[in-house]
Amino acid sequence: TRALSTIFSVSPVVIPSAQRRVVSTKQSEYPKFTEHGEVVVDVNCLHTDGKTAELEFSVRDTGIGIAAEHLDVIFEQFRQSESATTRRYGGAGLGLSISRRLVALMGGELEVASEPGVGSVFRFRLRLAMGALAMTEAQTAPYRVLVVDDHALAREAILGMVEVAGWRGEAVAGGAQALACLEKQKQDGAGFDVVLLDWRMPDMNGWQLAAHLRAMRHGQSRPVIIMVTGCSSIELAARSDAERALIDGYLSKPVTLSLLREAVTAAFEVERSASVADYARLAGLRILVVDDNPMNLQVACELLQREGAHAECAEGGLAAIALAQRGDRSYDAVLMDIQMPDMDGLETTRRLRADPRTAELPIIALTSNVLESDRAASLAAGMDAHLGKPVAQDELVRTLLSVCKARQLDSAFVGDVAGALSAAREPVIDSALALSRLGGDIQRYASMVQSFQKECSSTLKALRLAQRHNMLGAGVERLQAFQSAAGVIGAVSLQECAAELETCWRTGQDGDGPSLAALTQLTERSVSELEQFAGIDAPT
Repeated sequence: TRALSTIFSVSPVVIPSAQRRVVSTKQSEYPKFTEHGEVVVDVNCLHTDGKTAELEFSVRDTGIGIAAEHLDVIFEQFRQSESATTRRYGGAGLGLSISRRLVALMGGELEVASEPGVGSVFRFRLRLAMGALAMTEAQTAPYRVLVVDDHALAREAILGMVEVAGWRGEAVAGGAQALACLEKQKQDGAGFDVVLLDWRMPDMNGWQLAAHLRAMRHGQSRPVIIMVTGCSSIELAARSDAERALIDGYLSKPVTLSLLREAVTAAFEVERSASVADYARLAGLRILVVDDNPMNLQVACELLQREGAHAECAEGGLAAIALAQRGDRSYDAVLMDIQMPDMDGLETTRRLRADPRTAELPIIALTSNVLESDRAASLAAGMDAHLGKPVAQDELVRTLLSVCKARQLDSAFVGDVAGALSAAREPVIDSALALSRLGGDIQRYASMVQSFQKECSSTLKALRLAQRHNMLGAGVERLQAFQSAAGVIGAVSLQECAAELETCWRTGQDGDGPSLAALTQLTERSVSELEQFAGIDAPT
């Protein structure tokens, strides 16, 4: 039922004139019915006449299966195949009934074939109108992508998405094969732009493979490494900064084409221009995101990190309470899902409000329950606000700032920004000092200023990316190089600010002490003052 629900919630797929087969897999993390093996969602274009397309949707699992005498019963409301199913797996017995009605409303029929102990296949066919073929596929860079996954269906699914995206892909079944493939490509004078690797593989896990890839010499450039796995974002957060610095991105299975494109784009984002304001609105805030859906957690955390906040995850109410009440944690707000299996968001909120340590903690409902009665229930439970999914980025930022206004932003962050603004009234570049070190060579100084201006732009973008993906270890190396460059051109205060931020990031104190927003403002001021040197020509 959960897999069927994803079919009705995904964005429309544009089917070109040629048949397209898209497979999405989920490996052995499904809590219901399928304890081992996989769940496969398959969409197959059977026929198209240019205006309409006949699509066959199917969901196949390797779960407990259903006896033949129960196949008709499972589609009835509030019924499951047998009472033991309800006791063991839970559920109200509504999912398949609702799915069959939705399929019927669209002109199809939901069918099932099953064998006890082997698994089940649910399928239906629909004839749908064709949409205009999106042009974004042709506009993406023609990356060469290596897919590394020991699971054959997952490998096939991801490789199919790579090809649909307009990239050139190859796939291997493990770390040893990946290293051999990369070595062969290097000898042939070619290489890969992107490596998509699974976390858990029998011969060599994803982290070990990432370390090998980073140690290899790839010529002038190295491939972007993105971890594609069924492990939770909480497990990722438990890895060390050094390990997280090995990868450039992270995707949770099952992967969609849009998420894959976004992850690859984000990994290459160092060259993308972005305004400071887009990333600084939530700087200094520490947010706890509570949701049992790994994909929802990933999207929410990336959105918050994009705005400069530090985000942590809890995959349920009990985990949220444990994190919020730990003495070494201090959150400015909580984004709370309502429907969760272990403890729903309303009860979680009541318990947090009942504890003096978390009684005043701002809590915002972020849920698919969007009726006025749902909003009233959230407020009655003690929440400060109620937002519906999917939430607009600006709306989420406004709400967070509103509910957190009674709580001071991180004092160190406020002090740093105020100090940076105050310093902006006075010169921040000691050009005389820099020139004295260069023996008064103005031409050389002007050349160094031009290089530094480019360095400022690329460094800030790299630091924003590191903060967004919580990869502070990678940002530390960039800050060290930036300090040296700032000192050479006479930006002493900028050099000191970068050094303090490096110390905070090295110790995992993102959001404490000098903030990236303060460093950005000081950098912009320095660049502005240096512009007068950028066009200096050699003396005549």
